[in-house]
Amino acid sequence: MQTFEVTLQKGRTDTLRLQADSVLDVRTIYEALSEARINTIKKVVYTNPNPSDANTNYYRELKILISNGDINRFVNIRFLKRVIDKSKLLNLIKTYLTIDGRKVDKVHALTVWQ
Repeated sequence: MQTFEVTLQKGRTDTLRLQADSVLDVRTIYEALSEARINTIKKVVYTNPNPSDANTNYYRELKILISNGDINRFVNIRFLKRVIDKSKLLNLIKTYLTIDGRKVDKVHALTVWQ
């Protein structure tokens, strides 16, 4: 049994989690039972069963405009740790994020919501 995250749309977009044996099983049940259109089905490969909400030492959201020379994209990161400084953040973005298979080479803008 695997866990899947399904995004459905009918006027509004909803994201749900469920367990099934395969992607085909997920598609079959939603196509049979729901009027909503399936946008995406993603396999959940990691989940933390006991998340801790006790820590409030974070920024609510970080929006980043990144590029790889040809393509620009927005990326959202929720619950950003306050202990991360800007240089470390930029290094992490350029090291680990990609756009269409190519590493990010420039960060154009960072906006943080508290």
